[in-house]
Amino acid sequence: MRKNIYLIIGEGKCGKSTLVRAHTGVYRSGLLWLRLASQTDIQIKVWSQSCQEGGHTPQDVLRRINNDSAAEILITLRFKPAPQMAPFNAIDYYDLIQANHNIVGVVFMADKSIQNIPQFPTNPEPVLIPDSWETAANASADSVRRGWGWL
Repeated sequence: MRKNIYLIIGEGKCGKSTLVRAHTGVYRSGLLWLRLASQTDIQIKVWSQSCQEGGHTPQDVLRRINNDSAAEILITLRFKPAPQMAPFNAIDYYDLIQANHNIVGVVFMADKSIQNIPQFPTNPEPVLIPDSWETAANASADSVRRGWGWL
């Protein structure tokens, strides 16, 4: 079964986990119910730690997605990993996930150089927000909710 995947992608320490907490209320990981703008309720699994920080390869992440009972999953990724992490860029995960599931929402968190991210497809249209050093987490979460059609 193809699942709907939401991605929050950014550099290390840009506020991805903070955004997840402000956006969903989930601190580490867990399930929650959300209402979409279409008045449809969905249950979504939230993984707040980036896949690279957790030491998961793209194949590990695909296996976790496939084995998860949730049909909707929110994942965080780092654009580029730090040396002590799984040595994969976000695009490595993106490509494998896209080949097997539906990426229905993407957020890019970055500083003013966010326009310099050419390697990612633009379908779905990404929500572009500054990193947490530039914008309050609740304001960023509001931008993501509107961009993804979540209430």
